[in-house]
Amino acid sequence: MLERMRKRYRYAKIQLKSDKHAVWVGPVLSKNDAKNLRKHLQQKSNIQGFIITEK
Repeated sequence: MLERMRKRYRYAKIQLKSDKHAVWVGPVLSKNDAKNLRKHLQQKSNIQGFIITEK
């Protein structure tokens, strides 16, 4: 899955979180871009996600 994400998106990493995996994809420039990316991931890869911002 990681290789597939890296081919499609500029930055992607997967991190094990207890019994689940966290998939980080980005960066994006705006909150609207992040929402569109989340929707795209849900539709194309069946990944349910949420948006995290860094300051």
